[in-house]
Amino acid sequence: MRFQRLSVFDLDETLIQGNASALFFRYLVNKGVVSYKNLAPFFLESYRYKNHKIDLEKLHRKIFLKYLYSEKKEKWMKHLPFFMSQLLPNRLYVPAFLKLKASLHMGHYTVILSNSPDFIVAPIAEFLKVHDWSATEYVVDIEGKFDKIGLVVDGKAKAQALRNLCSKYSIDRRYTYAYSDSSLDLELLEIAGHATAVNPERKLREISLRNGWDIL
Repeated sequence: MRFQRLSVFDLDETLIQGNASALFFRYLVNKGVVSYKNLAPFFLESYRYKNHKIDLEKLHRKIFLKYLYSEKKEKWMKHLPFFMSQLLPNRLYVPAFLKLKASLHMGHYTVILSNSPDFIVAPIAEFLKVHDWSATEYVVDIEGKFDKIGLVVDGKAKAQALRNLCSKYSIDRRYTYAYSDSSLDLELLEIAGHATAVNPERKLREISLRNGWDIL
């Protein structure tokens, strides 16, 4: 099948209400898998990131070392099906989800690009039935234990992914559509033919109004 249009969606605070990692960890707390006390550093580092005290790569590194390094991936993966079935459907942001469904229906090559960990994003992408996805790589060793962080999918990486997909499928960039809530994805939104800010934070809202971008 030859695709003529490409739609790219951020995940956190765009397709879902909230952050996928935070939602998953809260789910684990509610199930008694992780104690609330042990979760405090997660929210502290997330708060520091939101207030520009640390960058995205440092946020991932701190959380990875605190919770996942040398842990068996399977220990966490076994909880994802229940998380998916019990919690995630209720956290979908319906207006953005309908845009995703419309893009699939109209034959767009439809992709999720997320800075959340790949082992969490993968089942969400499968649930949403998109053509492709990319997320921050949490690499495992030969024993199946989390070993290191690979590519961090930040705004720059998302923009490059759009360029690569346009080249791979010979899609004119004028027929690309990007959806995000954050100015951190500004490079992605700027190079797309059509940009939509989804419940944008203040900076992105101002940029969107100035550029005449759609706001969802």
